[in-house]
Amino acid sequence: EISACLVGSEMCIRDSRNHDYHSRCIYMITILEEEGLPPLMRLSGRYVNKKLEPVHYVQPLGKVVYDCIDSYFRLHPEVRVLTRAIMPDHIHLELFVTERTEWHLGQYIAAFTHSCKDALKGYLDAGTGPGGTSFWTDLRQRMAALQRSAIFREGYNDRIAYRAGAKDAFYRYIKDNPYRYVIRKMHPEFFGNTLDLKIGDKWLQLYGNFLLLDNPVKEFVQISSKPEKRRDLPQRVATWRETIRQQGVLVSPFISKEERQYRNEAVIGGAGIIMVVNYEFRERYKPYKSLFELCEQGRLLLVSTAAHENQDAPMTREEALGMNEIAAHIAALQPGEARPLLRRRPRKPGDGTPEL
Repeated sequence: EISACLVGSEMCIRDSRNHDYHSRCIYMITILEEEGLPPLMRLSGRYVNKKLEPVHYVQPLGKVVYDCIDSYFRLHPEVRVLTRAIMPDHIHLELFVTERTEWHLGQYIAAFTHSCKDALKGYLDAGTGPGGTSFWTDLRQRMAALQRSAIFREGYNDRIAYRAGAKDAFYRYIKDNPYRYVIRKMHPEFFGNTLDLKIGDKWLQLYGNFLLLDNPVKEFVQISSKPEKRRDLPQRVATWRETIRQQGVLVSPFISKEERQYRNEAVIGGAGIIMVVNYEFRERYKPYKSLFELCEQGRLLLVSTAAHENQDAPMTREEALGMNEIAAHIAALQPGEARPLLRRRPRKPGDGTPEL
């Protein structure tokens, strides 16, 4: 069971072929709860000084997981937990492998989830634990009906800290995860055609999942037709494909056919896309079918300069350069940096700008 996470499963994104998972490194790990189980955490929101703050209610299974994080990693000091977040149906861990290890990273994750399974079994056998006897009696019946024996599904997703600043980006992303969950629940209207983003001195229209701006793994995609600017293209392509593997976000206007190839790879690979466009999002605007489906999955954010009223307007070279500059700026945003740059799009004079 220790090696189970090294093979493919729903959550086990294939290992990076160019990465040594025994080496000293920092990772962001996501592990999903088994379907049908009670939530690990309940989250609600409250406004404090007009700012939305999440409120946490640790559930019995979440308490079991917290205890297992503490006890398991105490036995493995070579892997430090830098931060953690328990969500209703998954957990995030930022792990620092402090030295070269005999075990593959996946073996540590598998052993940790197995420790959670053992703790769960202990409480089920005892018939009591966090939450009281009735919770564990009901859970035993539910798990028997579902034929479940573990808290977590097999497999995990890893994101690797390749670049400078990735450690802090992972930390901020994990710490802000409850906020993103709450705002999605309390304000679904923000995930359509209602927000603007300020880049420089310009307000840009947004359509789709604005929380993609917080993703800690974003890469700008641009391919020049000039030979002297293509010398490092193989290295950049490798970076884009690693971003897709990590379920990160590609950012670009995707103007050329060659650039759109990597957008299509991101769609197929389950990654996110932030696409800069030059047409206005009118009040009743909806993207065409394939893009709309990505929006419904939370994997697309359209960012518009609103330079034209319709999608068929020709694009000038100056426009293309400006759109690529915007995309590069967005790709460089760290988790949380976009929040003060957002506003609800004014519909009439005097509309306010609520705090997000």
